[in-house]
Amino acid sequence: MARVALYAVLLACGLAMTLLLLGFSVWQLGFLSLAGWCYALAGNILLLAFALLIFWVTGVILQVAFHDIKRYFRQESRILRRFVMLQFYQHASGQKLLLEKRQLHYLTQLEQQRLLAANNKKQSRLLFKAIKVELADSMTPSSYKALKQHQKQADPQAMLSLRNNLLCQASITG
Repeated sequence: MARVALYAVLLACGLAMTLLLLGFSVWQLGFLSLAGWCYALAGNILLLAFALLIFWVTGVILQVAFHDIKRYFRQESRILRRFVMLQFYQHASGQKLLLEKRQLHYLTQLEQQRLLAANNKKQSRLLFKAIKVELADSMTPSSYKALKQHQKQADPQAMLSLRNNLLCQASITG
Protein backbone atom coordinates (compact mmCIF):
# COMPACT_ATOMS: atom_id res chain seq x y z
CA MET A 1 0.00 0.00 0.00
CA ALA A 2 2.78 2.40 0.92
CA ARG A 3 4.73 1.60 -2.24
CA VAL A 4 1.67 2.16 -4.40
CA ALA A 5 1.11 5.62 -2.92
CA LEU A 6 4.78 6.49 -3.34
CA TYR A 7 4.79 5.30 -6.96
CA ALA A 8 1.63 7.32 -7.62
CA VAL A 9 3.29 10.47 -6.26
CA LEU A 10 6.40 9.86 -8.37
CA LEU A 11 4.27 9.18 -11.47
CA ALA A 12 2.24 12.35 -10.89
CA CYS A 13 5.42 14.42 -10.47
CA GLY A 14 6.86 12.93 -13.67
CA LEU A 15 3.63 13.64 -15.56
CA ALA A 16 3.58 17.23 -14.25
CA MET A 17 7.17 17.79 -15.37
CA THR A 18 6.37 16.38 -18.79
CA LEU A 19 3.38 18.72 -19.08
CA LEU A 20 5.55 21.67 -18.05
CA LEU A 21 8.11 20.82 -20.77
CA LEU A 22 5.30 20.31 -23.29
CA GLY A 23 3.80 23.68 -22.29
CA PHE A 24 7.17 25.39 -22.77
CA SER A 25 7.62 23.76 -26.19
CA VAL A 26 4.11 24.74 -27.29
CA TRP A 27 4.65 28.27 -26.04
CA GLN A 28 7.85 28.49 -28.13
CA LEU A 29 5.85 27.39 -31.16
CA GLY A 30 3.31 30.16 -30.51
CA PHE A 31 0.28 28.27 -29.27
CA LEU A 32 -0.31 30.32 -26.15
CA SER A 33 -3.71 28.96 -25.19
CA LEU A 34 -2.46 25.35 -25.41
CA ALA A 35 0.62 26.32 -23.31
CA GLY A 36 -1.64 27.92 -20.65
CA TRP A 37 -3.75 24.79 -20.56
CA CYS A 38 -0.60 22.56 -20.12
CA TYR A 39 0.73 24.81 -17.33
CA ALA A 40 -2.60 24.81 -15.50
CA LEU A 41 -2.94 21.03 -15.79
CA ALA A 42 0.69 20.52 -14.61
CA GLY A 43 0.10 22.80 -11.59
CA ASN A 44 -3.06 20.89 -10.66
CA ILE A 45 -1.29 17.54 -11.00
CA LEU A 46 1.60 18.77 -8.80
CA LEU A 47 -0.92 20.00 -6.23
CA LEU A 48 -2.65 16.62 -6.33
CA ALA A 49 0.71 14.81 -5.94
CA PHE A 50 1.65 16.89 -2.90
CA ALA A 51 -1.79 16.33 -1.35
CA LEU A 52 -1.41 12.60 -1.98
CA LEU A 53 2.08 12.70 -0.41
CA ILE A 54 0.74 14.52 2.68
CA PHE A 55 -2.08 11.99 3.07
CA TRP A 56 0.37 9.13 2.62
CA VAL A 57 2.78 10.52 5.26
CA THR A 58 -0.13 11.15 7.64
CA GLY A 59 -1.35 7.59 7.12
CA VAL A 60 2.11 6.16 7.77
CA ILE A 61 2.47 8.24 10.96
CA LEU A 62 -0.97 7.15 12.17
CA GLN A 63 -0.20 3.52 11.35
CA VAL A 64 3.09 3.64 13.28
CA ALA A 65 1.41 5.42 16.20
CA PHE A 66 -1.41 2.85 16.28
CA HIS A 67 1.12 0.00 16.14
CA ASP A 68 3.15 1.53 19.00
CA ILE A 69 0.06 2.13 21.13
CA LYS A 70 -1.08 -1.43 20.52
CA ARG A 71 2.36 -2.74 21.45
CA TYR A 72 2.44 -0.54 24.58
CA PHE A 73 -0.83 -1.96 25.89
CA ARG A 74 -0.05 -5.61 25.14
CA GLN A 75 -0.04 -7.88 28.18
CA GLU A 76 3.63 -8.84 27.74
CA SER A 77 4.65 -5.18 27.71
CA ARG A 78 2.55 -4.38 30.76
CA ILE A 79 4.07 -7.33 32.64
CA LEU A 80 7.59 -6.30 31.60
CA ARG A 81 7.01 -2.69 32.69
CA ARG A 82 5.61 -3.88 36.02
CA PHE A 83 8.62 -6.17 36.50
CA VAL A 84 11.07 -3.35 35.75
CA MET A 85 9.18 -1.02 38.09
CA LEU A 86 9.31 -3.60 40.89
CA GLN A 87 13.04 -4.09 40.31
CA PHE A 88 13.51 -0.33 40.50
CA TYR A 89 11.53 -0.13 43.75
CA GLN A 90 13.48 -3.03 45.21
CA HIS A 91 16.77 -1.38 44.30
CA ALA A 92 15.60 1.99 45.65
CA SER A 93 14.44 0.44 48.94
CA GLY A 94 17.77 -1.40 49.25
CA GLN A 95 19.63 1.87 48.72
CA LYS A 96 17.39 3.60 51.25
CA LEU A 97 17.98 0.82 53.78
CA LEU A 98 21.74 1.05 53.24
CA LEU A 99 21.71 4.83 53.71
CA GLU A 100 19.59 4.53 56.85
CA LYS A 101 21.98 1.89 58.21
CA ARG A 102 24.96 4.17 57.55
CA GLN A 103 23.19 7.10 59.16
CA LEU A 104 22.29 5.02 62.22
CA HIS A 105 25.89 3.82 62.50
CA TYR A 106 27.13 7.41 62.25
CA LEU A 107 24.68 8.63 64.89
CA THR A 108 25.61 5.73 67.19
CA GLN A 109 29.30 6.55 66.86
CA LEU A 110 28.57 10.21 67.50
CA GLU A 111 26.62 9.34 70.67
CA GLN A 112 29.41 7.01 71.83
CA GLN A 113 31.97 9.76 71.34
CA ARG A 114 29.79 12.22 73.26
CA LEU A 115 29.32 9.77 76.14
CA LEU A 116 33.02 8.94 76.17
CA ALA A 117 33.95 12.63 76.33
CA ALA A 118 31.46 13.21 79.16
CA ASN A 119 32.78 10.18 81.04
CA ASN A 120 36.39 11.29 80.56
CA LYS A 121 35.50 14.73 81.86
CA LYS A 122 33.74 13.24 84.89
CA GLN A 123 36.66 10.88 85.63
CA SER A 124 39.10 13.75 85.24
CA ARG A 125 37.08 15.83 87.70
CA LEU A 126 36.97 12.93 90.20
CA LEU A 127 40.71 12.34 89.82
CA PHE A 128 41.34 16.06 90.36
CA LYS A 129 39.30 16.02 93.57
CA ALA A 130 41.04 12.87 94.85
CA ILE A 131 44.51 14.29 94.18
CA LYS A 132 43.53 17.64 95.71
CA VAL A 133 42.28 15.92 98.88
CA GLU A 134 45.32 13.63 99.06
CA LEU A 135 47.84 16.42 98.59
CA ALA A 136 46.07 19.24 100.38
CA ASP A 137 49.01 19.83 102.73
CA SER A 138 51.86 19.73 100.23
CA MET A 139 50.24 21.56 97.27
CA THR A 140 51.58 24.98 96.27
CA PRO A 141 49.57 27.50 94.22
CA SER A 142 51.67 26.80 91.12
CA SER A 143 51.16 23.04 91.44
CA TYR A 144 47.44 23.61 92.01
CA LYS A 145 47.30 25.68 88.77
CA ALA A 146 49.18 22.96 86.90
CA LEU A 147 46.82 20.31 88.28
CA LYS A 148 43.80 22.43 87.31
CA GLN A 149 45.25 22.93 83.81
CA HIS A 150 45.73 19.16 83.36
CA GLN A 151 42.16 18.61 84.56
CA LYS A 152 40.82 21.08 81.95
CA GLN A 153 42.78 19.29 79.25
CA ALA A 154 41.43 15.94 80.56
CA ASP A 155 44.96 14.55 80.77
CA PRO A 156 44.91 11.94 83.56
CA GLN A 157 48.50 10.81 82.88
CA ALA A 158 49.82 14.32 83.47
CA MET A 159 47.71 14.63 86.63
CA LEU A 160 49.08 11.34 87.98
CA SER A 161 52.68 12.24 87.15
CA LEU A 162 52.23 15.61 88.89
CA ARG A 163 50.82 13.74 91.93
CA ASN A 164 53.84 11.42 91.96
CA ASN A 165 56.23 14.38 91.71
CA LEU A 166 54.46 16.16 94.56
CA LEU A 167 54.51 12.99 96.70
CA CYS A 168 58.22 12.53 96.04
CA GLN A 169 58.91 16.15 96.93
CA ALA A 170 56.82 15.85 100.10
CA SER A 171 58.61 12.68 101.15
CA ILE A 172 62.03 14.24 100.49
CA THR A 173 61.23 17.40 102.44
CA GLY A 174 59.39 15.90 105.11
